[in-house]
Amino acid sequence: VAFLYFLHGWATFFYFGNANAISSVDVSAGFAGIIVYCAPLHGLLIFLQVYIGPIFWLLSLICRIPCSAWQASAGRRAEFVTLFLFFRLVCVAVAFGSAALQRHHLFVWTVFAPKVLYESVHSVFACLIAVISLSF
Repeated sequence: VAFLYFLHGWATFFYFGNANAISSVDVSAGFAGIIVYCAPLHGLLIFLQVYIGPIFWLLSLICRIPCSAWQASAGRRAEFVTLFLFFRLVCVAVAFGSAALQRHHLFVWTVFAPKVLYESVHSVFACLIAVISLSF
C-alpha cells in the first residue's frame, strides 16, 4: 500500500506539469498574491507548488494509519518510517548512480543533474517528515 501511495505521489508530480528539468519550475507560483518581496516565502511557495502532489499523498498515507495503531506500537511506526526511507534511498541511489555512470554523456547537465537535485530536495523533506512522525 505504501508503494502505491508513493507512485501516486510521483504521478501527481508529473501530472501538475513538473518535469526533471530546472527550466520547468514555475517561478511565478512563488509570487502569486504576495505584494512584498520575501525570499524565504517565495521559495516556500515555489517548493510547495512543485512538491504538493507527493506531499499530499504522503500525508494521505499517514492519515490512513489509525491513530490508535500509530500511538500504540512504536515498533510498527519505526518499521513504517524505515520502509518509507528505504524507498527514498533507492530513488536517490538510482539517480546518483545514473548520474555517475553517465557523467560523460551529452545530456548530463540537462537530464541527470536536475533529477539528482529533485531527488535530493525530496529526500530532505522526507527525512524531515520521518523525524517529525517518530517524535509523536
